[in-house]
Amino acid sequence: MKLLKKAKCRSFYNPRRTGGSKLHPSRFRSPYAAKESFCGEYRMTTVEKKGHTGKHHVFMLHGGAYLLEASSQHRRMAQRFANNALRATCIDYPLVPEHTAEVTVRVVVEAYLQLKRQYPDDIFHVFGDSAGGGLAVSLLMQLRDMGLPLPESTALSSPWLDVSMSNPEARYFADLDICLPWEGLIYAGRKYAGSLGADSPLVSPIFGSMDNLGSILIFYSSKEALTADCEKFARFTPEGTKIVSFKVNGLFHNFAMYPELRQGREAFRIMLEFFLGSENLSPIY
Repeated sequence: MKLLKKAKCRSFYNPRRTGGSKLHPSRFRSPYAAKESFCGEYRMTTVEKKGHTGKHHVFMLHGGAYLLEASSQHRRMAQRFANNALRATCIDYPLVPEHTAEVTVRVVVEAYLQLKRQYPDDIFHVFGDSAGGGLAVSLLMQLRDMGLPLPESTALSSPWLDVSMSNPEARYFADLDICLPWEGLIYAGRKYAGSLGADSPLVSPIFGSMDNLGSILIFYSSKEALTADCEKFARFTPEGTKIVSFKVNGLFHNFAMYPELRQGREAFRIMLEFFLGSENLSPIY
């Protein structure tokens, strides 16, 4: 466990840059069709199954502590959406240390609105894992504050909602986490916050109002550095926001991204049902 955390921490301090190669359209082979567009200088890759006729469209915000590029897991996730007749768009958004939350959130909002214009007939959903989950909630807050329509629904996998890691229980859960390094999270959070401060709602959405954010689904585990804040979020009862939560005991951070796990497959099934409007979501067994 210590070796894994040390390796992850090293990747935080020296993040690799490949230009978002894992999500490049060329990485999606038949039966998938992928095309690129740009929001300013930032690539968006839209993936669908060849012959796609559906209307549901998932805007994906990848995890990686705001400083790592998307991984092959994110490419696989886009393919899983496509396999189930959903269109998925991933964005290589601005990363730390080159940029801070002030830039990242602005670009993500612009990218979402651009997609809405490009696909005016699509029904939009948002999916974010880990840091991408925190970014997804920041996106919802910005859309609400701008008086713009929210996505139909939002799904979060182990979201990073407070980059300050100031929850009194955060360190306890970080010690249980087999992957996420405490020191690396503190470093990444400070860099992402920049001049705004880690307690700014733009940076750490848990400090902002959760009212009127629409329908939100959240998955998290009992043994990850982000457990305490996910639990806090799941307990919120805001006005105009519906939060549905699933907590799984004993698994690792971001388990919902892994189809090799039974619980990961179950989480994905529930997510699809949620996106398609089901009111009766069965538990993860």
